[in-house]
Amino acid sequence: MVFFSFKKFILLASLAATNVRDGIAENVCRSTSKCPSYYMIGARGTGEGPNGSLAYTTLYQKVLSAVPGGAKEELDYSTIVEYSTTVKQGAQTEARFIIETLAKCPQTLFVLLGYSKGAMVQTQALNMKEIPRNRIAAVVLFGNPYFRAGLPQNKCGGNTGMGNVSRSGVRMPSELSDRVYQRWAATLRYAFGPKSVA
Repeated sequence: MVFFSFKKFILLASLAATNVRDGIAENVCRSTSKCPSYYMIGARGTGEGPNGSLAYTTLYQKVLSAVPGGAKEELDYSTIVEYSTTVKQGAQTEARFIIETLAKCPQTLFVLLGYSKGAMVQTQALNMKEIPRNRIAAVVLFGNPYFRAGLPQNKCGGNTGMGNVSRSGVRMPSELSDRVYQRWAATLRYAFGPKSVA
């Protein structure tokens, strides 16, 4: 299993385990000089620069420090105020990165992080059939505009509220719900419209 503690901002205690979920965590702490055991891929929100998002920078640092053998990659996509073409392009870029990485490093796992628009990118990417879901160790989303209250992946108090594009029909694949964690704060009201959580 994959565990997450928002209180401590520590993710993936089970990355160090073995024989978890069809080999997902098998040999995860062993990395070669060419292949990290896991990649943390971040997708930042609207207007954020290429160095990542404040929403998950601390998470990057704590996980990489606690679980050896990993690497981080910030997804190269446009964070302009546009939510159709650029989100789709970001998802395609991520799918290519994952597929190309797995061609060279078939044992590498992926931890996907996304804030706001970046959460949309991660959700769309995970709906692409070419991404092998058994290589996705965890997904952590902050302020996801696709958010719908009451879904299994809302493990962080997501009992109310609705993202402003939640009616679009884009959903997280149900077979990943045990590895997806969604969270938002009161300061992210714009992503949830009038029914946001205080």
